[in-house]
Amino acid sequence: MCRIGRLGVCQILVLALLVACAPAIQEATPTISVSSEVPTSACPRSTLPLPPASSYTPIDGTGAIAFSDDGLALLFPDTGKTTALHPRKTLGLVGVDWAFAWSPDATRIAFLYTDAKLAPCGYGYLMLADLQSGEVRPLVQTLERYSRPVWSPDGTWLAYTDQSGDLGIVHLGDGEVKVISKDALGAVAPGWVDGEHIAYVRAGSSEITHLVSQPLDGSSPSILLADTPGIREFVFSPDRRQLAYYGRTLNLADLHTKVAKNLGGDPSERLQWSPDGQYLLGRGGLSGVYLVGSNMARVKQLDLFGIPGTAQSWASDSRRFAVVLGADNSKHAAIGVYALDSHALKELPIEVQPPYELAWSTR
Repeated sequence: MCRIGRLGVCQILVLALLVACAPAIQEATPTISVSSEVPTSACPRSTLPLPPASSYTPIDGTGAIAFSDDGLALLFPDTGKTTALHPRKTLGLVGVDWAFAWSPDATRIAFLYTDAKLAPCGYGYLMLADLQSGEVRPLVQTLERYSRPVWSPDGTWLAYTDQSGDLGIVHLGDGEVKVISKDALGAVAPGWVDGEHIAYVRAGSSEITHLVSQPLDGSSPSILLADTPGIREFVFSPDRRQLAYYGRTLNLADLHTKVAKNLGGDPSERLQWSPDGQYLLGRGGLSGVYLVGSNMARVKQLDLFGIPGTAQSWASDSRRFAVVLGADNSKHAAIGVYALDSHALKELPIEVQPPYELAWSTR
């Protein structure tokens, strides 16, 4: 089985040569992950105040990259222009913006506003930036440890889990909040099976977890994956036929045949399918950004070493992705755009501020 190799840290200057000439693919013993979950007992309750609504000039976000500057901002990579949407200093805010999620029509961005002093506990608020109205406002006014928000396919609902085990959905029309399950594994992001069903991770005994599909109408859930060791992240392919998930290793499951394939490798985070469903992008702990190819059989190391735990995100054309680049312990980091066809990395003259987040527009 071909698995992600663990390489030494390489300089970005030699990236193109390494990727074009000798992408590293080698056998390795799978690494058992250390859970990124922070026990509630280790997290003091935050006193972060509810941020007020704020406004900016409405803007077309087509082709933009949302990134963490002094709060949520947009970068237009073709021109280098940036626009602040939620400037913390100007607004007098003490939290940080992260976990950016574009709506399917690229007119809204959901994100988390979190107490910076309590990271990685992550107590905060679920927020929404509406690019058409020019408004940023809280969506859920309860201070909690939320997962990354996830949009429904039609952009009508946002789903999340929180540390208390709630699986919640927010209606973007009237703001209605519904809790449709109370047994979700805390702060592990859910995923939409389709417009009527949400998948979430349910804790079992010891390290065993189950992936459950919950209908929005409140009827009985069904089990998608049972008795699976330690699922901490999962993502459906665009056609909803395959499921990539990280338990103790990276796995790929066919949802029709129920056959799962172990791809091995390091602890994975920010798993993302390309919009055309041909590639799976992720970040493997210290081993950098990797791609799983269209045959889903080989994992290719790209040596894009940035700040541990930072984001990567696909462009809507499926031929490029953005990644946060920068040396460890750096106060500032840059945005790089990697082109699959040319194996070239272009570093943009834009500094990214902590918590080093980015997400490319869905259009």
